[in-house]
Amino acid sequence: MSGGTKDSSGDEGESAGVSVGSCIAFMNMVQKSKNMAADLQAEAVDVWLSEQMGDGEPAAFTLEHLDATDNVSRRDNAKRRLAEASPGKPHGIINVGIFGEGTDSPSLSAVAFLEPRKSPIDVVQAVGRAMRTAPGKEFGYIICPILIPPTPIRNGGSRPANPRKVGRSSARSCWRCEHTTAA
Repeated sequence: MSGGTKDSSGDEGESAGVSVGSCIAFMNMVQKSKNMAADLQAEAVDVWLSEQMGDGEPAAFTLEHLDATDNVSRRDNAKRRLAEASPGKPHGIINVGIFGEGTDSPSLSAVAFLEPRKSPIDVVQAVGRAMRTAPGKEFGYIICPILIPPTPIRNGGSRPANPRKVGRSSARSCWRCEHTTAA
């Protein structure tokens, strides 16, 4: 979330930093969401990000968990913190069951689907949040970690996974929506 990711769109294959100031992440279960918010703020993550960044330090980011049990005041305060976030002081919300419909946050940098989503409509609505235009906003990012385990081989080894199998995996909705929005 804090520029800890890189792309290869720089000149001559150099890595260019991706600036993400604000992110809403979607999960399916409350306890997993709470754990994810805590785990991603662990010191080990900061150390790993610093190692991955190489020449730069990642910005100190804040994360919070929200779900349907949180009152309107807490949700509004979280949205305010999200709107005030910047690449130098990034903020993210990991949520379960809220921020699907009716959330207006044009400056949002990214949406993240940290668990598979079954509803293409939910995915398209969330993607639309990151794709809105806002002053000073050049891009919106969609973060969809898809793990494809290696294919076991009879003799005990493994071979690289077949990326075509993603379309049949539990990440099917994200996969379809990514292809739809890319067109």
